[in-house]
Amino acid sequence: MCCGLIQQGSLGSDVACCRVASFPSKEESGLFLQDINGEETLHVDWNTKQQIWRLPEIKQAIHFDVQGVLGTIAVLKNNLAILMKRSNWTQSQNVAPIVKLYLKTPLEMGDPNVLICFADRFSPPVLKITWLKNGQLVSQGVEETAYFPSVDNTFRKFSYLPLVPEDGDIYTCQVEHWGLDQPLQETWNFLQITQDAAHLSV
Repeated sequence: MCCGLIQQGSLGSDVACCRVASFPSKEESGLFLQDINGEETLHVDWNTKQQIWRLPEIKQAIHFDVQGVLGTIAVLKNNLAILMKRSNWTQSQNVAPIVKLYLKTPLEMGDPNVLICFADRFSPPVLKITWLKNGQLVSQGVEETAYFPSVDNTFRKFSYLPLVPEDGDIYTCQVEHWGLDQPLQETWNFLQITQDAAHLSV
């Protein structure tokens, strides 16, 4: 994995990353990410050759050159291939993710909400996130972001699970990564939350 960071003043930055064909993956990939104040505005994927707007409301205010970005990723791919050859194809160190689980909005039992699983500061960008409800696999409605590169050469990723909180439900976000000896699980227990709230109201 090779990344290049372009700081755009004090407000935002552009990050371009690429991966060349290598073990254990034979696929090549590339990603360009643009952010403002730490919020992603858009990203471009090497395979689709298209930009995906994260903040559609500013789409009309920003001129964006997809072909120029693809050229930047192509240069990074070439540079990465040279660096890998010079290093005798030495594999990079696996850095395990830090995982946090939280609700998008304040809890109201019975009202729709979104549970967010945030994996941060991991490398390489190869990660699997699985959701469980009361021990059973859940996949319907789940959405994930791309791998977002950070300036310290690690990555972050979000997974979103829409739900309606009900008393007694237990949700688990399970994360698998090469830096972990076993899957990492973070649990959100609505039974414990309601019990704690009842205790505080006494």
